[in-house]
Amino acid sequence: MLSKSECRSYLNDVKQYLNLTTFCNELGIARPHLTMFLKDYHYDHYLNVEKANLLVESIKSKF
Repeated sequence: MLSKSECRSYLNDVKQYLNLTTFCNELGIARPHLTMFLKDYHYDHYLNVEKANLLVESIKSKF
């Protein structure tokens, strides 16, 4: 399981290549919460580590 900072780093690296909204809709993650989470560690409370890891694993499984 990745930490929140590792998830944030991975997601920020791939977000320019993917439509994260599609993955958010599939997983039931509110897109505004993901946007805030990706900005900085001060916004860690917007997304729990389980959902962040689920999003990362979902992206990795598609590619």
